[in-house]
Amino acid sequence: GFMVPKLVAVAKNYAPVSPTQKELDEAYMRRRGKKKLAARKKTARFKERKNRPSPGGLERSIFGKAAEDGGYLYVPSTAPAAKYAHYIHDMKGVLWHKRGIGTQKKGGQADDQFITRAIYDNTTKLADIMRKAMEDALK
Repeated sequence: GFMVPKLVAVAKNYAPVSPTQKELDEAYMRRRGKKKLAARKKTARFKERKNRPSPGGLERSIFGKAAEDGGYLYVPSTAPAAKYAHYIHDMKGVLWHKRGIGTQKKGGQADDQFITRAIYDNTTKLADIMRKAMEDALK
């Protein structure tokens, strides 16, 4: 159970992330062949808009829970990104194919199967910790 917070951190690091508005603007300008986006006039109406990217919702939805039989790494069904988590974790190659701008910028480790990979990539560490705990208990 004591390894759960580390696994949660790894899973969050492996999770894809949406791009910020700045990253979207930069990608748009690269496609258009322009160097810089014209400055936007910040009107009251612009500030009130709700349809803006808010990266990190998937990362904030990943939780861990220590238990007697080890622990759990999960996204609760009540989390903001619950449906999206299933879509991203399990549906690569079925419903989506390419990693987005924000995920590419996050690094090569960010992709689908983020919870499964967090566990498998740390199995040797988990086994070492368990072996050490058993040795200490037997002394």
